[in-house]
Amino acid sequence: PERDNEILRFLYSKKFDYQKAYDAAVARTNFRIKNFPAKLNRKVYELVSSGFMYISGRDKCYRPIICLRSKIIQ
Repeated sequence: PERDNEILRFLYSKKFDYQKAYDAAVARTNFRIKNFPAKLNRKVYELVSSGFMYISGRDKCYRPIICLRSKIIQ
């Protein structure tokens, strides 16, 4: 975790069991390394390249923001 409030969140969630909080933080970090940024398959890449769809980042809950431009579909 990068910030003190993230560390505190892990400690609260594990009822201040330091080893469990550490394990949860490591698991979260490993999950983020493995899954972010999202990998695009060939079909999604084609849609993004055509301008029909673009990815605009993530919201505060780390969900992807995907914008669709339906007028491009023929």
